[in-house]
Amino acid sequence: MTVFAAVGTMKSADVSQKIEMAMGGETVKKPKNVHYMSQNTAIALTSIIAIAMIAIAYVISGLNPTYVPPNESEFGIGLGVLLILAGIVLRIYRAANYHE
Repeated sequence: MTVFAAVGTMKSADVSQKIEMAMGGETVKKPKNVHYMSQNTAIALTSIIAIAMIAIAYVISGLNPTYVPPNESEFGIGLGVLLILAGIVLRIYRAANYHE
């Protein structure tokens, strides 16, 4: 369902740009938010983050995820931090390889 909406949006943007160009207007410039990163920088940052993720996984592996007393919610917080760090690693990979 989302693919149809994305394709429709792209086509309507192309049509409106063609109409604007035919009327003598300037083309709409797409904003460039491109991050360039070298492969070596990406490897260094990813390895540092991976070491931190391993340390966090080791710490939360000893916690009981089913028993959560009022002051011990470290398991859920640890999982959240792991997911955020995994997203950062993915973003670094995409910035280094696809220049996004």
